[in-house]
Amino acid sequence: LIIERPEEQRFRAGHYAFLTLPAVSRHEQHPFTISSEPGDSFLSFHIRAVGDWTNALLDKVEHVAKQGIAFVDFPYGSASESIFDHETAVFVGAGIGVTPAASILQHVVRRVRGDVGCRNAATCGCSCACCRFRLKRLHFVWVTRSTDSFDWFSALLRELETISDVLTVHTYVTGSKLTADKGNVASALIRLGIDAVSAQTGKNVLTGQTDGALSTVFARPDFAKLFAGWKREHRGERIGVFYCGPHGLANVLHKNCERWSDATASKEDGSTVFVFEKEIF
Repeated sequence: LIIERPEEQRFRAGHYAFLTLPAVSRHEQHPFTISSEPGDSFLSFHIRAVGDWTNALLDKVEHVAKQGIAFVDFPYGSASESIFDHETAVFVGAGIGVTPAASILQHVVRRVRGDVGCRNAATCGCSCACCRFRLKRLHFVWVTRSTDSFDWFSALLRELETISDVLTVHTYVTGSKLTADKGNVASALIRLGIDAVSAQTGKNVLTGQTDGALSTVFARPDFAKLFAGWKREHRGERIGVFYCGPHGLANVLHKNCERWSDATASKEDGSTVFVFEKEIF
């Protein structure tokens, strides 16, 4: 869903908004994460049809577009907006929980390329919220049940290849037949086919990503292994771990943050701390 953005209205990557669409319901208001980047001239929302209101929106999308009326109450802050206050951060998105990551990742790309400047630079002295950008390294982990989501996210994933010195991306497809046990012959044959095409073209056939630049794994993530690697790579740092998705995975991440954290972060002895922030839906 794309809505024209009031020119004077600002927001940060990771913020959300409350939407009212009279064509669907005159009196219902629902919160959705803004998936567009703060520098865009529009607001975009990626909405999954899972309830009465969202299914009604899907059924009436042409009527919504024809009526052209939307009430947007924004911006509202979220835990993920403070990701830019960390020099090193991890963002884990599960399913549609990847929507705040879309805005965050687009913002990272533009900042690294130098395409984003503060709209208030003349008066703020670069101390306002939109100027805070300490991020030097971001690890993005996306866990999704199917490859359907790649349809809208693949273009951004390909763009992320251009800033691989700042960003690492790992996508995990958990609901596919490809995640079946090793004894599943059909699964093994499909894997071989994907590997063969990737070897010839240098690209992942599902995501369009350059093979090796951004990884796609057809299995559940081994977070203990990931955290151990991040701790080795970022010794002595305070690492922000941000999550958006269902409650179950939040518990897994929280436990790993506690397990792999030292008492304090110190460059002198290489001790590392993981700080956990979450958004649950």
